[in-house]
Amino acid sequence: MPLLMDSPLWSPELKTRLRHGCSQYLSERLESMPKIIQARRQFYMNACRYFEIVYAHNQTMLIASAYESYDPSILCATLDQNLPQLVDAARMSDDMLQKQIDQIVMEDPSSSLDWIAQDDEEGEETITIPLENVEAAQTAIGEFSQICIQAKMLGLVPQMSDFVYAMASKRFQLPEDSWDQVITEHVLQQQLLWMRLVVLPWYSHCLQEIDVEDGSQVRKANLADWYRFLRDKIVLEHTFYNAFYDSRVERIFDIITEFPSSKPVVEDLKFIADKSSSEKLSPSSIPHLIKDAVLKEFRTRLLRNGTWATDILQQYILCIQCLKVIDPTCSILVPIIDVMRDYWSSKRSDVVPAVVDMIREGEEYGLDDENIYEFGEGEIERQDDNKDERGQLSRLQQMSLDPIAMLISICGATTDFVEKYQEKLGKALMLSNNYETDEEMIKLEMLKRRFPENTMTSCDIMIKDMAESRRLDRQIHEDEQQVQSTFHAMILSRHYWPEEENADDDDYLQDEGGSKQKGSISILEDMDQTLKAYQDKFKHYKANRKLHWTPNQGSVSIELEFRSRTVEMTIDPSSALVISIFQGKDQRYTDEEVAKKTNLDLTKVMESLEYWEKEGILILSSDSKYQLVEE
Repeated sequence: MPLLMDSPLWSPELKTRLRHGCSQYLSERLESMPKIIQARRQFYMNACRYFEIVYAHNQTMLIASAYESYDPSILCATLDQNLPQLVDAARMSDDMLQKQIDQIVMEDPSSSLDWIAQDDEEGEETITIPLENVEAAQTAIGEFSQICIQAKMLGLVPQMSDFVYAMASKRFQLPEDSWDQVITEHVLQQQLLWMRLVVLPWYSHCLQEIDVEDGSQVRKANLADWYRFLRDKIVLEHTFYNAFYDSRVERIFDIITEFPSSKPVVEDLKFIADKSSSEKLSPSSIPHLIKDAVLKEFRTRLLRNGTWATDILQQYILCIQCLKVIDPTCSILVPIIDVMRDYWSSKRSDVVPAVVDMIREGEEYGLDDENIYEFGEGEIERQDDNKDERGQLSRLQQMSLDPIAMLISICGATTDFVEKYQEKLGKALMLSNNYETDEEMIKLEMLKRRFPENTMTSCDIMIKDMAESRRLDRQIHEDEQQVQSTFHAMILSRHYWPEEENADDDDYLQDEGGSKQKGSISILEDMDQTLKAYQDKFKHYKANRKLHWTPNQGSVSIELEFRSRTVEMTIDPSSALVISIFQGKDQRYTDEEVAKKTNLDLTKVMESLEYWEKEGILILSSDSKYQLVEE
């Protein structure tokens, strides 16, 4: 029966309420049917593939007819950049959105189609159409568009951002067998083309609806609809960014480990970290989420007593370099640095020697004259004073450019670092060939620039002692024939060189009168004439100085002859003496027996035995005895 215009059943309000009621009922019914929900999800996501096929052939954006009066190239532009700090990109006013459109520099979509998906994942119920059959894909798009209109009428259009997240996550998935190759490439911008050229046109069809006045035509979008669509574009792009973030943050530890090779993925993370939104996408939220992920990984995988100190420090420096790219303000580094310092001070005692080793041996840190940070007087000791947070952050921004300074800063005290560096420098100089100091001098000069003046005076004197020793040794050999040609001495300023552990005045081989003292090493027993001749000639040149021999220090060039090979090495005297008592595989000794035979301190003996074991010369048997590996 036809309804009269003045009938209550004709009321538009009643129709609207009835439609909403039916939509709500259908939606609730669908939510209880997981198979239907899955089929709907697959339907929408498969349809997106049709748009990809068409664009791959024609480079044509198939935007819905409702929006055909607007410039589709705007979809390829970034509308949420250079916004005021407090502006929510997803809720920009129409005026501000138009201002963004007027100011943007249109981005030319790349002609590369590398972002086109090639293979579908096994098990997915996908519809595949040969790429050459574009007409079939276009027909499928038309059918998809009509179904979207009907779904819109029934109020059954699903949350499209969930589908976008799922599709993007699949594209960003890291293959286990080659993930390290993927993170060395810029992926985000490449896949953003797919988002703008394929997904946004697909999404425009999902929004179409019937013109209520005509009843048979699609309603043309007005300017308000267009602005709403562009805001949706921003929201969907941030959904896309979230998918990228989630796919990468779970491998943040590996990304840091591979830095700087992984710099492309780090720069992609910085790109999304700079975005803004009222929910998860404020300028600081992504960096802080990354910071939390890093701390969690560090506590789980790195800050453990069984981990080598150098491995922890290596990851620490890479972390600083990596996160500084994401957050140049360095604010997210502060809690990470605090956690590291607390760990070293409360759990470990080996940080200073590890830092010194890394600085001396780590060429990758670039001990050069670029971005050098100079510590102020007492600055390292005052680092825990957090009263001046702004000043602390400013110093960190400068210091983070200098990996060497970052390592030094974690030592806790300048004197601790200098003393340990002095010790390592002394050992290196002792083992140097022909008094060579050029490399050590370069390292020291660059290191001195990071400290106040006179901080490393002792190290300067050690280098000067080597130069003076070379000059004196050459003169003594030229003037004194009784000195063996293979014997050379280093003349050290006693108070500026680190002393051996447990060393005292009894460790010297001779006093002023030339008599031997207890506790001396026996490796120089057959060189009495050379020692006396050298000492007499030294007094001739340096009458006001006293010479005491310390045979436990210095270096010895030795040659180990085995049946199958000959090994030439330059080592410390203690290690040379230890290996000299092993003349065949049948000679087996415990560490205490070696100490008794060599008259060396047990600690030195154990260090030497460990060295020879690492070199593959000695082996430790189950009965705690050492013997040669080969004859």
